[in-house]
Amino acid sequence: MLMRHPIVTMAVVALFAWLVLGLFGKLVAPQGTLSRALFLLLLLFALIATCTPVAQLVGSRLVHSKWYAQHSFRHALRQGTLVALAIVANLALRALDAWFWADILLIVVAVVLVEIIAIARK
Repeated sequence: MLMRHPIVTMAVVALFAWLVLGLFGKLVAPQGTLSRALFLLLLLFALIATCTPVAQLVGSRLVHSKWYAQHSFRHALRQGTLVALAIVANLALRALDAWFWADILLIVVAVVLVEIIAIARK
């Protein structure tokens, strides 16, 4: 099935994901490893669904090529996922009391390297 309007779909998914995350935070006690892991997973999905339309909007404003217009959703999804993973990785490290300021630098370098490799493969 072909998505005609993937940004509208992602906006609806983002709204639903943030609603589920809010309900989860309201109804489930933050005790135990499983509830914390599920919270971080729900947060990851909500952030991906939120960052993808933002990345596509910024990309469409900055890059004006026909090729990018055809493949912009795929790039935006990858970029939104990378940003969301970076945020959730930092939060997971903070929740485990294993976070250090150098971790931000390492995670950002890893995200930039993945993006450079992905761009080089096109």
